[in-house]
Amino acid sequence: MTWNETIENFSHFLKFERNFSDNTLDAYIRDVKKLKAFSEEKLDNTTPDKITFENLQEFLLYLTKEKISERTQARGISSIKSFFKYLIEEEIREDNPSTLLEGPKLGLYLPDTLSFEDVEKIIRAVHPRRQPTGSRLRRKQRIRRQFG
Repeated sequence: MTWNETIENFSHFLKFERNFSDNTLDAYIRDVKKLKAFSEEKLDNTTPDKITFENLQEFLLYLTKEKISERTQARGISSIKSFFKYLIEEEIREDNPSTLLEGPKLGLYLPDTLSFEDVEKIIRAVHPRRQPTGSRLRRKQRIRRQFG
């Protein structure tokens, strides 16, 4: 089975059976086409039913060298895993070379925090005329303890 035929059938599978949105579908197909291009250039045009785990590792190394972002690589791995699961379901392959693939560790981004002065402004904006007393004072103290 050729790459183009397999990719077209995979696209129909994602669209009609998995009900993927157009954007997700486009991203997954684009990722699989990158693997196809890599296979044609670097792997002597290895077909989807012959690709090995080592070939996939070479592809991931290639993406890293091309300075593809970690998030894009992670989505690409997800696309490739779905592609090979599809090939197994369609009985094109008996094994899944993508099973052991691991994505890059994605960094966590901390949200911006409010300064103490900003918290004070917010509190004053809620009740500008009232002085902090009773339960309001306790809430204000709790905010100070939590946010420094």
